Amino acid sequence: RGVGTGVGPILARRLFGGSDRALLRQILCGYFIGACGYAIFAPLHSFPLAIAAIVLAHCGGSTLWVASTTGWQSKVDDSFRGRCFSVEFSLATLSFSVAALATGALYDATQSIERTTWTACAAVITGALIWRTIATRLLDTTPKT
Repeated sequence: RGVGTGVGPILARRLFGGSDRALLRQILCGYFIGACGYAIFAPLHSFPLAIAAIVLAHCGGSTLWVASTTGWQSKVDDSFRGRCFSVEFSLATLSFSVAALATGALYDATQSIERTTWTACAAVITGALIWRTIATRLLDTTPKT
């Protein structure tokens, strides 16, 4: 997880750049890479391949978080940046907690790591599609930089 978290945003910036539009693309791509990593992980029975899939998934997850944080931090006045970051971090922690609770409950109900992982992938893809709708509107109104 740590390797993916460290590598993902660096690769994304090199591939997409750092403009506002590039950050929006990084977020969308991060969602799909994260979901793909866990989709690859779900049926695996090989530990080395499972590690590679988790690295890929966390490349995506960290890319979308870093890109979104970078994007809004560049727009927020310096005097409010710390407060905005604390709200973002609090909401992220809350969402991670709710997701962990829901994932645990689903696993308890199904006793299937594969089904639980596929369901989590579907939730991430749903988030990506919602983000795509929002990002498309933002890209249509964002000046090209």
